[in-house]
Amino acid sequence: FEIVLSSMTRHPTVASVQIQGCRALGNLCYGSRENSIFCRAQGGVSVILHAMKTCHVIEDVFIKACYALSVVLRNDPKAIDHLKGFEMVDIIVERMIMNNQNAAIQRLGCAVMW
Repeated sequence: FEIVLSSMTRHPTVASVQIQGCRALGNLCYGSRENSIFCRAQGGVSVILHAMKTCHVIEDVFIKACYALSVVLRNDPKAIDHLKGFEMVDIIVERMIMNNQNAAIQRLGCAVMW
C-alpha cells in the first residue's frame, strides 16, 4: 500500500498515476476486510478522494476512484464515518450530473453511495 499511496501523493496531477493507483488500491482491497481497514488507516481513502478532486476533468480517474472507494466501503464499515469530512457525496453527485450520459460514471457513482 505504501508505495501506491506514495506515488499518488507525489504525482497528484498525473492522471495515469491516479488511475493506476486507484485501480491498485481497489484490487488490493477487493474481498479483504483486513486490507480495506489497513488502506483507510494508511490514508488511502483521503488519497483516493484527492485524486477525484485534483483530476476532476479526467473521467477515467473518477471511474477508478469510484471503484476503489466502493470496494473499501463495502469491506470496511467504519470507512463511511471517515469520509464524512471529505464531502464525498457532493463530489460524486457533481461528477454524475456533469457526465449524465456516461453509463460507467453513473453506475460507479451509484455503487459508492449504495
